[in-house]
Amino acid sequence: MDLNAVMAGVCESTRAFLKGNDSALEVLDDYQMDAEKGRMTPERLRGFLHGLFAAGAIELEDYDDLDRELAAGE
Repeated sequence: MDLNAVMAGVCESTRAFLKGNDSALEVLDDYQMDAEKGRMTPERLRGFLHGLFAAGAIELEDYDDLDRELAAGE
């Protein structure tokens, strides 16, 4: 599978965990657009996901699931 499609899919999966967090969703929209246009790297997306976890926006289990989804496409 195309890595850009996988990263866009991870962004879509992340959306479910961010309901009600408008700021994070706005940034996620930019990340998803970058993934769809081939301007995203796995490292950059992982950094964003880690930041969401560090800020308490997503749980550790959700972060792990998203990271596994991303790793499966690498």
